[in-house]
Amino acid sequence: MTVTRPVEDLSNDYSLIMQYIRNNILNKAWNEPVYNYEMAQVTDVYIIGSYIIEVGQPEAVFYEDCYKQYDNREYNRGQFDLGFVQYTPFLKRLSMSYQDNLDVTPLAGLSYLEELSLLNDNIGDVSALAGLTSLRKLALGWNNISDVSPLAGLVNLESLGLWNNQISDVNMLGGLTQLTYFDVSNNQVSQIECTRNMPGLSEVWINNNQIGSLSPLDRCDRLMVVMQSGNPVSDYGTLR
Repeated sequence: MTVTRPVEDLSNDYSLIMQYIRNNILNKAWNEPVYNYEMAQVTDVYIIGSYIIEVGQPEAVFYEDCYKQYDNREYNRGQFDLGFVQYTPFLKRLSMSYQDNLDVTPLAGLSYLEELSLLNDNIGDVSALAGLTSLRKLALGWNNISDVSPLAGLVNLESLGLWNNQISDVNMLGGLTQLTYFDVSNNQVSQIECTRNMPGLSEVWINNNQIGSLSPLDRCDRLMVVMQSGNPVSDYGTLR
């Protein structure tokens, strides 16, 4: 790959994230210059609240098919923003959680992103994620999302977490045929017809919704976990 952008010295960006990347990822001293081509080498950034997490630490990571948060600490809400991603076009894994009113618009250009976690960020609009077709794992729990149609084209997704939002319709997600983990718990979903096109599902979390029929899961012969309490289920299909 050839990078044709001119060399740019980013040393005057004193934001906390940029300082962290300089010191802990690029291993540069505070008085050393940092250039855009060096920032472009960054592939992993994990931020939870006011904490920037060391890569490889277990506090909040994707594990197998789903998102796990191991640390039960009470996080102070952060004031970070995503402005730094203009310098990290080849990011593959990003966690940016427990932020106030996070603007996700800067993510639109991260075409190499494979794992993205945006938890408890007061996000309502996910249209900026529509073009991130390299994503395999996406966690959007504890937000204010009602329209998930921008995610319909993310056909390489294997794990999708949408728990604790304001979602009533997920049927437009039927094209996500590669999903193995699907979590829409604690929403207002009434139908899961989309899962008829997800034969590889092994784990489904749909508890605390308005779902009356589980028959769409009949084709999911790899299911290991179905969490469905808190629904008015009258039709269990073959799961019975």
